[in-house]
Amino acid sequence: MSGFMHLVSISIIIPVYNVEPYITKCLQSVMRQTYNGPVECILVDDCGQDKSIEVAQRLIDDYTGSVGFKILHHKQNRGLAASRNTGTLAATGDYFYYLDSDDYLVDDCLEVLAAPLLENDYDMVMGDCKLTSNPYNIQYLCNDTGPIIGNESIFREFFAERTLYMMAWNKLFKASLFKEHDLQFLEGQIHEDDLWTYKTALCLESLYVQNVVTYIYRIRPDSITSDYHSHTKLRLSSWMATVDYVLSHPANVRKEYYDKCVVYDFGKMVRFILHDKDCHRNEYVALRRRFDYHPVKLFIKGRMNAKTFMEQLHFALSPHTGYSYLVLRKIGRRFFKAQG
Repeated sequence: MSGFMHLVSISIIIPVYNVEPYITKCLQSVMRQTYNGPVECILVDDCGQDKSIEVAQRLIDDYTGSVGFKILHHKQNRGLAASRNTGTLAATGDYFYYLDSDDYLVDDCLEVLAAPLLENDYDMVMGDCKLTSNPYNIQYLCNDTGPIIGNESIFREFFAERTLYMMAWNKLFKASLFKEHDLQFLEGQIHEDDLWTYKTALCLESLYVQNVVTYIYRIRPDSITSDYHSHTKLRLSSWMATVDYVLSHPANVRKEYYDKCVVYDFGKMVRFILHDKDCHRNEYVALRRRFDYHPVKLFIKGRMNAKTFMEQLHFALSPHTGYSYLVLRKIGRRFFKAQG
């Protein structure tokens, strides 16, 4: 890696849709950034029904700082993935940065994330985040500050160890990689970040972790992600699209890392099928027929511990039997919980 030895230019991409109560705080956090390098901020109007864009326009009109603002308009609502694509294709910075319009940045976010780029042109730099309310004590970034070099090491941290979060926001991503590998988001999906992060991870050779909170993530009760069972079929099809891509584009890494990646995505879908009244045995069977996985072999070879083996035992059974086993296990847990 060669050093830039100058302040890189950064393009912040913000999709805007029905965020009138939050957009002011979001944009003010961009306007307060302490970073001295060139910054442009591209807002993408995705045709919401409130006055988000009007509020944003008034803030921009009154702003006299160094950040260059631009508002792009969709002709109709196209979703978060399409809005990110629109903003990214119009961006001119050395690095892209995705910010959701209901979240906001700490004042030195860009300064902290861009600091490692003064010495090396890392493919990606990511910081930590904090939730506005965190009842589950979730830790998103589990790595110490420092570089991760080599595609296999980066893939392992993302998908085998799960120490790096999957969301696209709060990451400086090298613009040349996006253009070279056409790393657009898949439109019309929920959880589009999962697929984008997998596609991106296949291209990364260097990543720098700044274990500092640079992003504030807001949990909204009216959002799709907070309502786990909203848009049931779309959610399932989104996960299916991710797994289909992963299966058709295997990573050139150790098989155990790749296996963990696929099993994790299948596990999310299996849990969703079990907990949602609109999903039944047929969905589970369809998933199983897409993936050949042998936890028994991994357990015997010592690549899987006993706890994980018991969690994945249903993969060793036939699809219909595996589904029945999971249902019985779920009922059994409820029974023992009721017994105190």
